[in-house]
Amino acid sequence: MPSGRTHLRLGEILTQDGRLSTLTLRTLLREQEQAAASRHERPRIGELLMRYQLVDELDVARALAAQKGCAYLEPDPANVRPELFGDLPAALLESYRFVPLGRDDTTLTIGVADFDEPDLPELLRTVTGLAVTFGVM
Repeated sequence: MPSGRTHLRLGEILTQDGRLSTLTLRTLLREQEQAAASRHERPRIGELLMRYQLVDELDVARALAAQKGCAYLEPDPANVRPELFGDLPAALLESYRFVPLGRDDTTLTIGVADFDEPDLPELLRTVTGLAVTFGVM
């Protein structure tokens, strides 16, 4: 992934990719601000985009991967390795949305659906003693 895009917001990435017009993005950002002011809860731009069917879940996942500077991983049950779940504390698996996909002597690879928990890679490094690589699924 191009590291120069990691500072961009999701809507900016989708605009650069031609999936979203600047005018539509501005309209959604206004709606986001209005919702935050009236309900004290700001909907995520990706949620608004999918609600109005302006992009699909795959577009959002790929843009999130670009934003975070990591790979987009095609969701595939064949990639999930059930034996890796036993290597991780149950409480951690219950609290965070991730799937362990691979492990070698030095690295744990995980797939995430979202980045609600930006500290997850560091937490996993602490718990497992392994470097952590991740991708968006």
